[in-house]
Amino acid sequence: MPSFSPAYSGAVSSPGTGQPGGSSGLLTEEHAEVLTGPLPVYPELLRQAGVQGRVVLEAVVDTTGRVLSPSISVVSATDPGFVAPARRALLATLFRPARIGARAVGMLVRIPYEFAIRNGPERAR
Repeated sequence: MPSFSPAYSGAVSSPGTGQPGGSSGLLTEEHAEVLTGPLPVYPELLRQAGVQGRVVLEAVVDTTGRVLSPSISVVSATDPGFVAPARRALLATLFRPARIGARAVGMLVRIPYEFAIRNGPERAR
């Protein structure tokens, strides 16, 4: 049974950049947060072969809460066959945009996707 557990692992930024996660004085910072998103489709050949794995993607979430397609990069992947479905799922994910004070800002995020075959009902998690 394919089981997925995409999880938001947080913003990626450097101290002192003025971006969430950095030093920005007294302004309130809010990181980008996953609101909703689909589970990736488990590649059929990998499922049949019993291959499990993990993909970690980085991408910029814009001020509307959408991922900028050209910004997506692969941080790690246990099998290249998992990258395309993880990328498609990330592009369809909606985020609450990051904020500095009252202003929405773009932010680099890192999102892991787990591909696991488990016993039980035929449902993705």
